[in-house]
Amino acid sequence: MKEQLAILIRHQNIEIEKAAIQKILLTIPDKLSALDAEFAEFETRLGTEGQGLDELKKTYRTHESEVRDNLSKIKKSRERLNMVKTNKEYQAILKEIEDIEKKNSDIEDIMLEYLEQIDEKEKNLQI
Repeated sequence: MKEQLAILIRHQNIEIEKAAIQKILLTIPDKLSALDAEFAEFETRLGTEGQGLDELKKTYRTHESEVRDNLSKIKKSRERLNMVKTNKEYQAILKEIEDIEKKNSDIEDIMLEYLEQIDEKEKNLQI
């Protein structure tokens, strides 16, 4: 009799455990759907952030190229300073150099802003 009672108790415990497992299994599809939705949202955000980062880097490189071109213009203008014959020409070239240097300064300020945005986007992508 004790043996049968022990078997019944063990059987009941197995049934209770089985019911608990089935309850957990029923929640899995909902959790899976939620995770799929979260993953899809993450992929979308990753794509958007990645495209934005690429655009920022492209614009930064464009400005970088513009600064290099301007430095080349400044170098050529300084070489022309040695060849001028009048004070008026000399002053005009100095003004040209000054204007290009100012333009470069403005571009470099913009480039710094782009670098900050690039760093921020890269940090967002790492999260």
